[in-house]
Amino acid sequence: MLKTLFMGLINNKNIFFWNIKRWEDFEKKIEHYMIDNIWMVKIWKQYISDLKYLKSIVTNKLNDQEYIINDKWKELNNSFISQPFWSQSYPDFLIFTKDKIIPLEIKMATNKDNIIWNSWFPVNNGIYIYLNINKQDITFFRWSDILTNNERRIMIDFFEGLKGLEKKVNKELEIHDVNGTWFQVYIRKAFLQKKTNNNIILSFIDNPKRKQREDNVLSMF
Repeated sequence: MLKTLFMGLINNKNIFFWNIKRWEDFEKKIEHYMIDNIWMVKIWKQYISDLKYLKSIVTNKLNDQEYIINDKWKELNNSFISQPFWSQSYPDFLIFTKDKIIPLEIKMATNKDNIIWNSWFPVNNGIYIYLNINKQDITFFRWSDILTNNERRIMIDFFEGLKGLEKKVNKELEIHDVNGTWFQVYIRKAFLQKKTNNNIILSFIDNPKRKQREDNVLSMF
């Protein structure tokens, strides 16, 4: 059933651009498509057993699996939760199939063809849908096809190291705070894609690997 959503993004993409002014509009389009076109059921996170445990599985940054096996919530087959772990948290949708749990994240750009990743570090088992207003195009991909496990671990170790440095510096600031002003430092986690030579293609829309990445998503269902 879920394959129908991604086929719709390929074959009927124009309907997803109608009346889109902001990211929330696109998110609602995806939600309504799942309900109206593939008859999925929207459920509320309050009714999920072991929600805390589910969150620990979905947001595990060291999970090397390409998808989450649904061995505990099979009765939720063909349903989804919107904002399962509250707004501004990954993922935007959590979709339950008979044998898989699919975290689905929505990204949108208006002018430049680049995704703003913000501070959340993408996990391996997520699927991303990316809409570009300027190019009037949509693509989708598995995060496992974008960043290798080795790259993810290097980035995770880097940010963990910065966290330790932040704690050390703040302890030193406390010791030397003779004026009682309590200044502290904090590190905001962020990462981006950067073109380091002319042969690099950062675009997910115009990328020669686009079709293969989309095919890899379709092959999951």
